[in-house]
Amino acid sequence: MEAAVGGVFCVSGVAIGTAVSTLIVQLTRGQEAARNYCDEKRRVQKAEHNHNSNISVSENSSYSDFEDPPLRYSETSSSDERAIVHRKNKRMQGKKFCSTRGSSTMNDVMIANWEGFSMEEAKAYNMQSQVRAKDQTPQQVLHELQRGNARFFTGNARRPEADTFNRRALIVQQFPKVAVLGCSDSRVPVEIVFDQGLGDMFVIRVAGNCLETATMASLQYAVMHLEVKVVIVLGHEGCGAVKCAALPDAMLDKEPKELCDALKSVKAGLEPERLSTINDSRAHDREAVATNVRRQLEGLTRDKTIMSKVNSNEVMVLGAFYEISSGIVDFFMEVEATAEGQSKVERSKSSCLVPGGLSHGVQSRITLVPEDSTSSANI
Repeated sequence: MEAAVGGVFCVSGVAIGTAVSTLIVQLTRGQEAARNYCDEKRRVQKAEHNHNSNISVSENSSYSDFEDPPLRYSETSSSDERAIVHRKNKRMQGKKFCSTRGSSTMNDVMIANWEGFSMEEAKAYNMQSQVRAKDQTPQQVLHELQRGNARFFTGNARRPEADTFNRRALIVQQFPKVAVLGCSDSRVPVEIVFDQGLGDMFVIRVAGNCLETATMASLQYAVMHLEVKVVIVLGHEGCGAVKCAALPDAMLDKEPKELCDALKSVKAGLEPERLSTINDSRAHDREAVATNVRRQLEGLTRDKTIMSKVNSNEVMVLGAFYEISSGIVDFFMEVEATAEGQSKVERSKSSCLVPGGLSHGVQSRITLVPEDSTSSANI
């Protein structure tokens, strides 16, 4: 028995010794590899530095000339020197392409995978992108959003935020085309829903997409200083804030003061008597959210800052409903200016259609009667 135990300990000791020896060998090899990597990196940097003075390129070269690289290396050049020449050729290829065909083709250069760019190039691209964005009309921006949402709900999203060059170019400034007052719900990521990239949308998210001091100020900033072309109040299917707001006041009073105040603010515009006549739960949910969106739009129509832009056709203000189950965004309300400069919110009544018909892709409308009118709203 003692001999057997001794044999086990002996075997275990040998195994441990072997494992320790193996570990030491691996650590030694790792250190050697690290030293070799550092030495190699220093050697490449030195070779690149020494090679700079030997590189030249013809000033008369065209883009097609780069099919045969203008920078040469000798047959005896090392692999490091060849790699340096290749990188410089790729960079000059991009620069020459931009200078001969215009900076508007910078995306084509990026697609071609040319390597490296300066901040001067990024700034120039940013400025030209801003000009293109400002040249778009509100209708064009809306159609772009509709196409983006169609890509999203059909599973063909492009996810443009992955573009490294555009991300770094945005360091200079932002020029979003759309401002969105949306809900904080984690299931409604606005940029993803519209398949838009970095810098494309100015998004304000708050529970219940409610209009209050901070959100109104943010939209005013977007319209007056960022010069967005479209403002959207975006409600969504299954909005928890709207559902909670419909609860009795006794239950809302149990919530923290700030939350209670926010929910009662939403509740004030929900028209509970009208909603109580809707028996289908899904239809009730949509109508409650749509009613909340409409109330926020009415708040926007009382803001002179934003309505001055609407009246001059510089900005389009819309209400929308995002259906989580399908991924589709329905633009169902639009704020327009009357001939007298008074605003109105439109929804489904053919008799209320503005001249020219549904030219903006908004599917339904209703007229908002001015507050000083003695007649009732046409619902």
